[in-house]
This record gives sequence, C-alpha cells and structure tokens, in this order.
Amino acid sequence: MPSPPQWAFMHGLRTLAQRHETLGETRAAGLFIGQTVLTDGKPDSARTARLVNALREHHILVSSTGPMGDSLKIRPPLPFRLTHVDQFLTTLDRLLPTL
Repeated sequence: MPSPPQWAFMHGLRTLAQRHETLGETRAAGLFIGQTVLTDGKPDSARTARLVNALREHHILVSSTGPMGDSLKIRPPLPFRLTHVDQFLTTLDRLLPTL
C-alpha cells in the first residue's frame, strides 16, 4: 500500500495532467516518479528542460530522463511529507502555463 505522501503525489500529478495537456504519462516505483512532458501531444525535451530549470529557480530539484530527455525525473528526499507534495504540485501548476 502506498504511503500517504506517495499516494498524494501520484494523485496530484494525475489530477494536474487532466488540467494541463502539457503533462502526459505518470509512472512510479515508490517515490521514484517519471512524468512525461508534451507539446501538441508529443514528448518535448526542450519544454522538459525549461521546466526543470524553472522548478530549480523555485528551489525544487528535479532532472530530466528518458531516451530523448522528455520526462521529469522526480526523486524526493527521504524526509518527504505531505507539505512537500503540496509545494511541488502548487509550483508545477503555476509554472506549466508559462512554458
């Protein structure tokens, strides 16, 4: 059974993907999460790179992964709580329309 932060994170990302066509498939193994970033329904490595940098400017450290670098690689630290999930999701929700 997923931990509360893991469940909240996955649910939150999938909810954001319903509101933002920029987000594609969400994959996870525990708190190791991959989130595909799209433009016009196709994976977009340039937009992923811009999103990684924008999140970094907001003190959220993620990287890109995948053969084309078109997915966010999200590996939160071990002391990861629901407040951190909220911070990540709120920041991502604000940034997506700007990229």
